[in-house]
Amino acid sequence: MEDYIDWSARECDANCAAEVIQASLDLSQTAQETSNYASEATLALEATHNLIEQIQRNTRNTEGQVIQLRIDMDELIHEISLLRTSIDDSMVPTIDDSILLMTISILSAATICLVSCLGVICYTSYIETKSKNRNKVHVQPKKKKKNTILRIIK
Repeated sequence: MEDYIDWSARECDANCAAEVIQASLDLSQTAQETSNYASEATLALEATHNLIEQIQRNTRNTEGQVIQLRIDMDELIHEISLLRTSIDDSMVPTIDDSILLMTISILSAATICLVSCLGVICYTSYIETKSKNRNKVHVQPKKKKKNTILRIIK
């Protein structure tokens, strides 16, 4: 490999050397631009990486808050249930519809019974009074003769 000699450089004149130098400068500039683009891409990737890490932190915080919120909601539901039970226990007992209907029907039956008993008592009293009046002898006073005399005159 030591025997290798680039013969193209020997045959190249000043124009050729200028073109080679210009090509080398262009290549160097392109390499520098590529390096700049690579560094910009690296910075963009680092910024994206930082954003992703921030999103992950926010997600973990949000998940923790959601879990805590669920725990708080469960506790609140339990407390509301206890409060409802306490209120229901402290209130005056309510009357169920069936108990109310049974009470009304019992009172109605008692009223009907009393009315019918009162009617029977009144009717028997009426019959007794009527039979006593039949058995009584009514003495009618004699009519005065005045009436008969007055009738004749008229």
